[in-house]
Order: sequence, then structure tokens, then C-alpha cells
Amino acid sequence: MSGRRQSARLSAAQTRKDASENGATAQSGGGNASRAKTTSRPEGSMSEDDWDAGDESPADVDEHADSMSEGEYEGRRPAKKQKLDKSPPKTGKQTKTARSTGKGRKSNKDCLLVELPLDILFEIFGQCPPQDLISLSRTSHLLRTHLLSEASRTIWRAAREYADGPPVAPGMTEQQWAHILFGKPRCQSCNAPNVHRVDYGLQRRACVKCLKLNLVVTSRFSRVFPELDASILDLLRYTNIGGHSHGHASNSRFYWQKDIEDMALELEKLDQDIEAGVSDAGKKHTFISERKELLKAINQHGRICSTWTVNASLRREEEKAEMMRKRFNDIRTKFMEMGYVEEDIEAIKDASSVRQATVLTDRGWKIIRSSLEAEIRATKTERLRNERFRIANKLYNAYKRGLNASQWRTLPQESDVFDHPAFKGILDSENDDAKSTEADFASIVALLPEIVSSIQAARSVKLLELIQRPPAGPVPEDAEPGDIPPSLPHPHAVDSALAVFVCKRGCRYLSWMRGNRNATPAYIGQDSAATHNCAASPYHPWHHTEPSVKTVFELSDRGVRAAAALVQTVGLNDRATCAQMDTLNARFLCKTCMPTRSGGGLNYAVYSWRSAIIHFVSSHVDKQVPQWERLDDARAESLKRAETDTTLAWACNHCAEHIARCETRTKVIEHIKTKHDIAEPDVPHDLVRVLDLEQTPAMVHIPGPGSKAEFNCLRCEETASRARLFILEGVKSHLKAKHKVGAPVEGRDWKKSPNV
Repeated sequence: MSGRRQSARLSAAQTRKDASENGATAQSGGGNASRAKTTSRPEGSMSEDDWDAGDESPADVDEHADSMSEGEYEGRRPAKKQKLDKSPPKTGKQTKTARSTGKGRKSNKDCLLVELPLDILFEIFGQCPPQDLISLSRTSHLLRTHLLSEASRTIWRAAREYADGPPVAPGMTEQQWAHILFGKPRCQSCNAPNVHRVDYGLQRRACVKCLKLNLVVTSRFSRVFPELDASILDLLRYTNIGGHSHGHASNSRFYWQKDIEDMALELEKLDQDIEAGVSDAGKKHTFISERKELLKAINQHGRICSTWTVNASLRREEEKAEMMRKRFNDIRTKFMEMGYVEEDIEAIKDASSVRQATVLTDRGWKIIRSSLEAEIRATKTERLRNERFRIANKLYNAYKRGLNASQWRTLPQESDVFDHPAFKGILDSENDDAKSTEADFASIVALLPEIVSSIQAARSVKLLELIQRPPAGPVPEDAEPGDIPPSLPHPHAVDSALAVFVCKRGCRYLSWMRGNRNATPAYIGQDSAATHNCAASPYHPWHHTEPSVKTVFELSDRGVRAAAALVQTVGLNDRATCAQMDTLNARFLCKTCMPTRSGGGLNYAVYSWRSAIIHFVSSHVDKQVPQWERLDDARAESLKRAETDTTLAWACNHCAEHIARCETRTKVIEHIKTKHDIAEPDVPHDLVRVLDLEQTPAMVHIPGPGSKAEFNCLRCEETASRARLFILEGVKSHLKAKHKVGAPVEGRDWKKSPNV
């Protein structure tokens, strides 16, 4: 590109570069001239500008301020805010004293390190990591000169290799590469902090703001630099991560704007040298060829560095985790020396004061000890309490193993028993220094039969109070004063078939198994109510945390109506008992439910009398009057033989095999046949249903009128055809299709078979 075609943009860039060079020259010839004469530079050393020239930074603006920020960043350090001091001016003596006793930057004369021999200095430098070398280069002008010299290159390389850093980038020195990798995470353009990502394609560390301002994508190159040829991009470093991509790579290439300007000036200078006869065209071709080879090496090196960055991040996480493990181990050792056990100390493993990647010091231990010890003591208290509960639970299970499964059904839950004052005195003991044993419960175990009987009696009294409470019948809206409202059905005893209870605390575990979370389960009779526990799992009724004596039962009005309707359906009165209904074992259809149609008939769900009550209370919450129909005995017996109980509610009545977990009826029968050699197990002698879990109802098909094949065709002449049976619609269709009878008439064209 000739000088005549030089654009205003490139001219401005050249002007800025010349001004920067002139300013640096003028400054070096000023107040620092004496230092330049007295301080000799080692042979082959790098200048400070060479140290900072990795990303086109300006020359030093103040050699006395030996901070790296003076040369490694493109922007000038912001001026300090002037301090407003309204105190009277100091005299000459005061000023001299203040200067001599101040805490400002120490000179080289005050630094003992610079007085050491050079070989000892280099030995010290050889033991430092890259971060320390960078810091040392900013503490003293003399140290900076030595560390930036060519002679120190091996020191920087050894430090980089010890830190497991990637090879030095093409076109950069060891010092420049160490600064990019291990220097402070600041933007090299605007000095913004917390810039942790290094762009290895651009060989610089830049913040998002500077990336947005300085990156030029290939598609916008002709608009930003209309006077330049796009072939210049082949000579420039680039990245695939734009300023607006949030760190995600793309297929586009982004170039640093100042790189474009500098490369254009460099090519411009080569063209001018060729025109002036200073050099030939071969020099430019050589430059372009070497530049392309350099870019190829930079791209290959960038892929190596990207892999190193990922591995370094993982390595840092591992080192951090290892430091946290060591800190926890040190804390654990100290607490174990104080007498605590490892099981209790594990409780503080995730505490914020423990999960720190710092070494535990004596001062830090004094700060965190009290709070951590309080948490450990609380864990110890809870652990000992749980151990006491495990012992009590073991003893109560041993007591239950001595009973039959038929007695388990009405046994109080563990929490009810442990809530008894005799147990609470030991379970809630505040003595955390002694470990409890089974011997501590010996006197209480002897009282278990008495404790169980008292809990059962108290439960019966509460249920009886609900039965004896007079019912409150509904008052019609148009009732006149003095009118007596109709009385509701009411159970006469706790074993009445009308004694339907619900838990006021809203327990819904039976409904959860059906998927209906808004329903409330019902319990029929005293024995059924005894199986309920608010905090217990339906399959593990003895494992819970809250005493079920807190369960608040109430008599269910809707459940009583449903039970009364069922009792009337089978021909009994309101004084029928649960035992009488269990003996009848009838099956019922719910006429409130909408049946499904199939095969010309209707499909209904079939319920036992207990499951029918639970079904109405749970499913028909918006209905007040139940509608039942008793299934005829023939169909009922057929369904009973086909019914399969798949609920985990059964247990063997000869052993304690299912004390911890009930099983299905099929598995319990198989157990009885195998373990107890009983060929035909019987209910309730051999196996019992311990839990009142709702079964999936069986389905029955009720044929519609005329849906049974019981009609003969009178138009057929052959005997076999005349004996053929049709359903009503079938025989009419047959007459229309076969005999062309448009309006078949009973008695003339078809009749009901007398043999059906």
C-alpha cells in the first residue's frame, strides 16, 4: 500500500505512536538521566519496554514507580484524588523530619536484598514460583533490571516448568509469558480486575468491555477499514470468541483493532522502503512468510494452552479439596484429643468454617472452636438419644415377637409406648456422659403388658366418648322454630358396623396410594382405628417419630350414612356389628359411580362392605346420600374366588417373619406352606390381615336387556338353524338380512327359546 493511499485512520495511529516514542525519549533525558549514567545494564538484558511489549503497551511514564501497571497496560494509571488539607503549611524542619520518618516506598539503599551478591540473588530467584518472581520484579528497579535481563531467562523457565505451565508462546519471552499466565487477573488494556480468561489466540488478557470495543469480526472488516485489503487478516492473530459471546466459541474470526492498525503501518513502511530503494520486495515477502508461520505456531500453541487451562482448573480444584480435607483432619484431631468420637465430629464436616482451603492456625482454631464444639455436643446428644430409642425399639419388638400376628393389629405404636412416663424418663435423659444399655430398661420391660393394656384402654375410652356423644342432625333451611330435626343413624358401640372414624389431622396415606390426595381415609370399628398412626408409613406401621396418641378421631357423618345404607341393604338394623357384616362378607355395587359400557352391558366396580365405606368417604366427597346394590350370591361367590389381594397387609400367625414388613396374601400363604408345612392355610387361624389397606376393586359385567343369546328365528326351516340362539338385536338383523323381513314381529318371526 503506497504512501499516497494512507488513510486518515492510519495517519492518526502513526501520530499516536510517534508521540508515545517522543514522550518516552524526552522523559528519559530528564530527571532520570543521572540514574541512567550510574546504573549499568547487564549484557544481553531486556529493556523495561521489552518486558511490557507483549501487547503493545506504551513506555514507562515514571521509572520511580516500579509497578508492573506502568507498562503492561495500555491506559494511563488514573490520577490519585488530591487530599484536602486545611492545616497550616509545615516549616522546612517539619517537612524534612516528615520525609525522613515517613512510611513511603523504600529506596534501594534501604533494601538489604539488593546488597547480596548476584549469584546468591539468582540462587534465591531460582527457588521462587512465577508469581513471586513477578512481584519481585516490581519491588526495586535493580531487581527489575536483573529479572528482565536475558540472563534470567533460565530462572523464569524453571519456575514455569515447576508450576507445570505450558511452553512459552511463539513470539514471546519467558518473562512476558509468565506475566500473562501467572500475573494478576487484570485487563491489559483498561486495568479492570477479575479478568481470569486469557485469550491464547490474541495472546492477551482482556475484559469484556475492551473486547467489545476492540474486536473486529471478519464480516465487518471492510466497513471498519474500507481502505485496507482483506489479505492483511492472514497476518494477524485472531480469536473465535467474540465480545458478545459470553465466552462461547464460534466459527467467526475476531481481530484486535490495534493489531490491524500496526500491521497496516508495518506493511506501509515496507512498501515505502521498497519505493525508496532501501530494500527489495524480497524483504516484504520474507516478512509475510515468517508472519504466517508464526501465526500457525500461535494457533497450535493455543490449543495446547486451552487443554492446559482445563487441566489446571481441575488441578486447582483438587488442590483446594485436598487443603479442605487436611483442614478438616486437623480439626478432627483436635476434637478427638478433647474426647469426642469421630461419629459426632462428622457433623461439622460441611460447616463453612471447616470447608476452607486454608491452613488451620492456632488463632483460627480459637475463633472457630466454640461454635463447632456446640454443634458436636448437639450431635452427640442426638446420637445418644437415638441409641436409647434403638434399644427401646429392640426390646419392644422382642415383646411383640412373643405375641401372635392377630394381636399385632391392636398393639399400640412404638411412639405411643415410648411416650409413656416410664420410658420417657430414660429416653429423654440429659446425661450425655454415659451410654445406655438394655439393663437400663430391664425394670420397664417387665411393665410392658401393663403399659400396653393402659394405652389400649385409653384409646377405647376416647372412641367410646365419640360414640356416646349425641349426634347433631342437619337442620333444614325452611325449618320452623320448635321443629325437631330428623335424627341421623348413630352407632351404639365401638364395635358397631356404623362406627366409622376419620382422623381430624388429615392423614391421607390410603388416598395417596390411589392418587387422590384430597380424600380422607376411614376406619371402621375399634380394631381398625387401632391400626392408624398419623406419622406411620402404611407398609411400615411401626416406624415413626410422633406419638399416635395425638391422633384426634372424630365420627364421620358421611361414613355413618354409608354404613347404615349397607346394613339396610343386607337386611340388618342399625345395631349390626362389624363381626356380623364380616360374617356375611357380601359384595356391593356403588350406584353413585358412573359405570362403563361394553358388550351391550355395564361394568361396575365391586366392593366389600368395608372397602365400600372407604370408597364413598374418599371418592364421593360431594355426595351425602350413598346408593348401594347388593350383588347376587352367585356372582359374589364367583368374584370372591377370582379376587386377588395384592396389598402388603398380611402376616403369618405362627411366627414373627412379617413383624417388620407385611407381605401379600400369596407370599404369606407360600411361607406357611413351606415353613410350617400347612397344606391349606386358613384365615384367620394361619394368616391374618394386619393392615386395613384398600384393595383394587374387582369388576363385574351386568348384561343389558336383550344382550343375552336366548332367541330363535322362526323363519329358518332347518332344525339346526332353528335351534341357533341370537341376542335380540342379532335375531332382528338376521331376519332382515337372510329372510328380507323389514319389521320382524315376536311370535311370528322370532321367539324366546324355552330351553334358556
